Amino acid sequence: MSDNSNWPILSLAERDRRWKAVRADMDAKGIDCLVVAGNQGNWGGNMANPRYLTGIGDRGFAVFPKEGEPALLTWWIGPYK
Repeated sequence: MSDNSNWPILSLAERDRRWKAVRADMDAKGIDCLVVAGNQGNWGGNMANPRYLTGIGDRGFAVFPKEGEPALLTWWIGPYK
């Protein structure tokens, strides 16, 4: 990833800690998969939930299964000028 990223990159230990905590809550509530929506409203502040699970903040939906790898379904438009 580029060194000029505006967002910190999660360590694997932090990613694993987050995934374990979320999956423990999912298991306790009988949830098999989360679909978390985000958008760029509030100057990117509405992206906190997908960013928390994926480490990537952009428009789209994070699909977070109880087992396996999560996915971020997103689209990109060119940077604002």
